[in-house]
Amino acid sequence: MTEFPEDFLNDVALAYNVSSAELLALRHALAGQTAEVSAKALGISAVAVRKRLSSVYTKFAIPGGTPGKLEALKRILSEKQRSSQALSASSSLRLENIPSASIFFGRTDELQTLENWLTVNHCPLVAVLGMGGIGKTTLTAKLTERLRDKFDGVLWRSLRSAPLLKDVLADILQNLFHLPITELPEDVDGRLSQLIERLRNGRYLLLLDNVESILQHGVLVGAYKDEYEDYGKLFTRVGISPHQSCLVLTSREKPREVALLEAAESTARSLKLEGLQETDAQNLLQSRGLPISTNVLDECKRLIERYRGNPLALKIVSTTITETFGGNISNFLGQEEDSIFLGDIRGLLDQQFERLSELEKDVMYWLTINLEPVSVAELRGDMVAPVSIGELSEIIESLRRRSLIEVEQRSFFALQPVVMEYMTDQLIEQVCQEIKTEKINRFDRYALLKAESKDYVKDLQIRSIVQPIINRLLAIFGSADGVEQQLKQILAALPKKRPVKPGYAGGNILNLLCQIKQVIGDEYDFSDIAVWQADLRFVSLHNVNFAGADLAKSVFSETLSSILSVTFSPAGHQLATGDVDGKVSLWQIAGDKYHLAWQGKHNSWVRTVAFSPDGTRLASSGGDQLIKLWDVDRGICLHTYQAKNSGPVRSLAFSADGTLLASGGDDCHVRLWDVNTGHCLNTLKGHTGWVWSVAFSSDDVLLASGSEDHSVRVWDVRTGQCIHTLKGHQDWISSVAFSPDGITLASGSGDCRIHLWDVRLGKCLNVFGATEMHTNWVWSVAFSSDGTMLASSSDDHTVKLWNVADGTCCATFKGHTNRVGAIAFSPNNKVLASGSEDQTIRVWEVTTHKCLKVLNGYTNRIGTVAFSPDGFILATGSDDRRIKIWDKIWDCHTENCSAPLRGHTNRVGTVAFSRNGMLLASGSDDCTIRVWDVRTRQCLETLKAHTNWVSTVAFSPDGKRLASGSDDCTIRVWDVRTWQCLETLKAHTSRLRSVAFSPDGLLLASGSDDKTVKLWDVNTWQCVKTFEDDNWVWSVTFSPDSRILASGNEDFTARLWTIDSGEYSVLEGHTGPLRSVAFSPNGRILASASGDKTVRLWDTQTHECLKILEGHTNWVKSIAFSPNGETIASGSDDESITIWNVETGKCLTVLRSEKPYQKMRITGATGITEPQKASLKALGAFE
Repeated sequence: MTEFPEDFLNDVALAYNVSSAELLALRHALAGQTAEVSAKALGISAVAVRKRLSSVYTKFAIPGGTPGKLEALKRILSEKQRSSQALSASSSLRLENIPSASIFFGRTDELQTLENWLTVNHCPLVAVLGMGGIGKTTLTAKLTERLRDKFDGVLWRSLRSAPLLKDVLADILQNLFHLPITELPEDVDGRLSQLIERLRNGRYLLLLDNVESILQHGVLVGAYKDEYEDYGKLFTRVGISPHQSCLVLTSREKPREVALLEAAESTARSLKLEGLQETDAQNLLQSRGLPISTNVLDECKRLIERYRGNPLALKIVSTTITETFGGNISNFLGQEEDSIFLGDIRGLLDQQFERLSELEKDVMYWLTINLEPVSVAELRGDMVAPVSIGELSEIIESLRRRSLIEVEQRSFFALQPVVMEYMTDQLIEQVCQEIKTEKINRFDRYALLKAESKDYVKDLQIRSIVQPIINRLLAIFGSADGVEQQLKQILAALPKKRPVKPGYAGGNILNLLCQIKQVIGDEYDFSDIAVWQADLRFVSLHNVNFAGADLAKSVFSETLSSILSVTFSPAGHQLATGDVDGKVSLWQIAGDKYHLAWQGKHNSWVRTVAFSPDGTRLASSGGDQLIKLWDVDRGICLHTYQAKNSGPVRSLAFSADGTLLASGGDDCHVRLWDVNTGHCLNTLKGHTGWVWSVAFSSDDVLLASGSEDHSVRVWDVRTGQCIHTLKGHQDWISSVAFSPDGITLASGSGDCRIHLWDVRLGKCLNVFGATEMHTNWVWSVAFSSDGTMLASSSDDHTVKLWNVADGTCCATFKGHTNRVGAIAFSPNNKVLASGSEDQTIRVWEVTTHKCLKVLNGYTNRIGTVAFSPDGFILATGSDDRRIKIWDKIWDCHTENCSAPLRGHTNRVGTVAFSRNGMLLASGSDDCTIRVWDVRTRQCLETLKAHTNWVSTVAFSPDGKRLASGSDDCTIRVWDVRTWQCLETLKAHTSRLRSVAFSPDGLLLASGSDDKTVKLWDVNTWQCVKTFEDDNWVWSVTFSPDSRILASGNEDFTARLWTIDSGEYSVLEGHTGPLRSVAFSPNGRILASASGDKTVRLWDTQTHECLKILEGHTNWVKSIAFSPNGETIASGSDDESITIWNVETGKCLTVLRSEKPYQKMRITGATGITEPQKASLKALGAFE
């Protein structure tokens, strides 16, 4: 036995965070036992005993080198025991004595507030509130030390053991007022009256700790346990009766009477404790042995923020950092990056959680799932069981009074990180147990992720909730197949009925499956059940049955292709986009949710969309040479404008008054249109290259245009005269934008730079990108509405935000995986939308730089086709990043496509077989070339050197070299044996579109956007000839005898060039750009594929069109003759490959890949809009 009572040692151990193991060693030491004797009794080594005692000494601030450490500790304990005994006389009711406040940090303001309430305001009832471990007891103990001399008597009691009020009153009357037990009334009311009388006769301080112990579990906050309702009388009478004394309560929950008295504007007060301030928390950590030097202040700040300055949590975690991580805070934070160490604080949270009602637990779980502060309305929308706003507000208030939730911006609610981590663990544990036992409750009541959440929140939900559940299920069931089988059984047991029973189980099953499978097939039947909050954008749902299902709040892929244009409506309630498939899409915006309202159609790509200033009309234009004006509300086309021989229209802009529309296009002119009549009022001439962008100044006095000719022109709108020609860029001008005041003009260019111009003086003010520049073409620039920020987007897959005043880069937004061609600020500057060739629209929060929403499109355009030399295999590349190998091309069933070749991370735009058919090369928008073994279908090599899209590849006839062309304007020649780059050819000044070796192996031809065809000597790699064209050159190919070179051009023509003389013939007839040309094996026929959706066959001698092959419904991008010349394969943006008979021109078969929602049944499905339903059908679903 020791000289110190066991209860006293337990209290001290709790105050100093002495662990149970350390306390055992301490008891033996205090009893006079040596380390060896203690070790034998405890079953550990003597070294372990000494280590535990050393830790105890450290916690009591006894230095390691101090002689007589045990005696020093006994002196400290004896002093604390005397202090405790002096403060509280012994009592027949064993309640805890006041703990020590000798180690105390900060709380200066809180102490001063409490002292004022007690000594200046003479508040009769004060409650100190806060979650477990926040320091309520220590604070009030410190308050008692400071004020004990100002009162006639002080008594501290803990209610942790939940004594009845009758006994507590007896204890107070006996020990504070020294009344003999014989004078105490038998009933509570009598004892209470006796207490109030004594409080009037002097100035006394009563402190009741752990008041939550007498409050009811499982109901709203503030209600008492049975037989403890009398405490309410105590608090009320002390609060309203005239006297000079004070009752201080500490509690995790606010008692009902305290709340009522505060509301009645009495002198009762409550103080809610938050975490320690940063400096105070640092001092606490230092006192626990953690060194806080200047070089770890950032890590220390992160640690304190993670635990919200909770003193107990910081004490516990400091021990872990010291003992497990050698005192290295950074290592601890790295280890716990996605989670929070709870340690012994978990017990406190267990107690608090068990006290909650079921509805309070519901709210706590939903706050956990939402991760960010949410409103009462959003919480109500989450909950399965209907609950009124009033009832939910009452629950929120109850949780707030329990100190479990935080209030942000007055009407949004969230959990502290420590509580969030605890609740996440609870949710994961409960859900896994339910899945294991097939007894579903929380799995149906809560969404494991919210498909409609902000995208960065959804990523966090997957990382912190969904993936840990998957990991635990894999451990339980042994494999992904085991998990899948269990989920199938749960799905089969869900009740199917109409109307559909509300719940999240169906959506949760799908979200879990999406983490372990890419294709969910016909064995899944979700008919007649709720499928809420399922994120189904990145999974294939082939033959899945959703008939009669409620699909509310679930998210699917949209029928979006590569995005070329984005713009917000003037009010910010709509977002419009244009894409390469010719679709104009309008999205309604409600908070964080974007819903497709309608889609319109052009016959070619849509390069630009623009709202009228009043937001009622939307203009669009593109490759079909048309300008369309749409009614925004109804989604119908009001007018169509067209100028003769204008070519594709690449840019539109409304004047500020809405009466004019400016357009720029491939005819090098800028046109001004009367919006109401559709008449062209003026044609502004001066540019010598395509006009990519136009913009009005805010006062409609000026119009700016940016062109392929490397210049920006500023025009007087009234006279049509060019005021300034701004030169300085070294490449095409792809975008121009006026600042809101109309004084400054920004321009973005293919030279990777952004220029700011003073339009009054016609001078360059600044060049952005001198230090943190884009690394590739700048496609779009946009000013914020206040003119302080400029956004830019680029071929380098990023969006940048610039400070207009000094040209510094404020942020770089990353997430797109392909060219970002369009950006737009919302009118309030809070968000920025970007559209990309990766078929997504991303919405970014400007202040935090986080991605709020990703609108994910799906198209699987066929970009390239190639026959193997023996003609038995057809290889195709497409948007889905895969290369498909079609083994039986005469059968249109998709099963004849063998397993696709995977590895590219972006669109595959070119494939080519080696001459012997053993190798297949593929080029992608991911800037790489992959070389595949055709027999084994394995990737042999990945070639990385290009810095932009690889648009074309070709093997030399002898199979020794591979040529590649890229949007980085270079051609690279590779050694097939070593895969080393032998040569880099840099004569072209713009993007490469096509390369081809001559059959005799002497020449390499290349076609480019610089409007030239170049011929290269394969021995010297010198450019020996350049053929000048009038437009972009999309495709080049040699005739079998190597004497003729054919080129396919943007100007709708094919040209046949004589190699020796450079003379050419023009083949005319197409009404769209020629994307691919190919000679038949005998050289008598040239095939051409066009944006006009047709393939044409030409006689190479007479230049007559022999046949027009019609059937595709979108651009035809690639063609290839079979080796025997009897058939042609064509690949199209309509996602099909067609095999044609050359002699008859008839279609032999059509090959199609499965769409993501192929044969997905949605008959009678609810919770989706008509535009959503149409989109699902376009992606393979049916009713």
